[in-house]
Amino acid sequence: MIPAIPPLAAVRIPRFREYCRIISRRWESGADPDPVSVFEELPELLSCDESIRWLLRTAEEIARQRGIPFRWEAIVGAHPLLKGIVEEIRSPAGPTAGRGTDLPEELFHRGHRAIRLLEDRDGGADHLGVDSRNSGLRLLRVCRDQWPEPSVGPEGGHPGIVPFLETGRGANGLGWSIVPLYGSLTLAGVLRALSRKKRRPLRAEFFNDCVRDALPAELGLLGFWQPQPILARCSFADGIVWFGAQVAASIDYLHQRGAAYGRLRPENVLLSFSGQPMLVGHGWRSSADPSSASARGDIVALGVLLRELLGVERPHKPGSAGFDSMLTPRLLRLLQLCELGEITAGELVDELPRSLSRGLRLQDWDEESDSFDECRMEESRSHSG
Repeated sequence: MIPAIPPLAAVRIPRFREYCRIISRRWESGADPDPVSVFEELPELLSCDESIRWLLRTAEEIARQRGIPFRWEAIVGAHPLLKGIVEEIRSPAGPTAGRGTDLPEELFHRGHRAIRLLEDRDGGADHLGVDSRNSGLRLLRVCRDQWPEPSVGPEGGHPGIVPFLETGRGANGLGWSIVPLYGSLTLAGVLRALSRKKRRPLRAEFFNDCVRDALPAELGLLGFWQPQPILARCSFADGIVWFGAQVAASIDYLHQRGAAYGRLRPENVLLSFSGQPMLVGHGWRSSADPSSASARGDIVALGVLLRELLGVERPHKPGSAGFDSMLTPRLLRLLQLCELGEITAGELVDELPRSLSRGLRLQDWDEESDSFDECRMEESRSHSG
């Protein structure tokens, strides 16, 4: 029995009822029930989940009546973003299938669907998702041990801060947040990749490679990858200095506006498709000034994060990092000041570039950083929809 025409799809797609009659008659008269060719002929059917479900279920039913196998793999191969709907239809569990591990029900009532698990960690997980209302790609974040707080500070407005779209806590106790898809890798993923190496890499190109490897190639996202030119030509230590300066600038932006980040951890620093470190908004602590305990906590956390990336022990032992010649005395001193909370984010923005090794000229770095900020703002505008 052919499924009934979904009324919502009939409202959203002009001539949808006529399309349904033509398609069902064509298939019932002996044509191959191939949804892929229909999507190519009528791409507007991909704009609505209800029309996609109707087409797939109709094709499956006609194939079952004829006793021929239905090629689900061909559908996912041609349209990878339909994987969630395909798994939902094929699973005996019904409409709750294909939503991803530990994802709260509230996300799906709001029109969000998980496509692929990107990162699973002790405290939560990140999923690549799609907003079925406008087909926009999203990053769906789940927190198992805590839930996001409502933002009270200057969210967004800075190229190094990812704004929240939605946030909440599910009935199952899981916290969730939805942010635009600027990237699919966090510094937690970078640290895991580093832990698999015997020694720290010599070149910062390693970070560009990590960003590329984290993109699901089968979903056609490799086209989003834009290798960061600074990282492509500097040492590993200088690359981390660049990371530190970018994060410090984002923190300084918050501090200057009376807010502190408060949750600077590897899993909350996202690397964009072009390698820019971005703070994922997890709620701000208000009424912070650069000398407050909350603001100093951000600086201490940044020092710990940079030390983790460098693989430098505390206190530093010569030879422990494997590239002592790249660690300038100024950089080691800045790490110490960070962990003591005796330096502000604004001072770090000024001081970190002076700790670069001789292989990277400050003038070149400043010029590329300026041009990169312009590109990053353009990227932010293009992804806002």
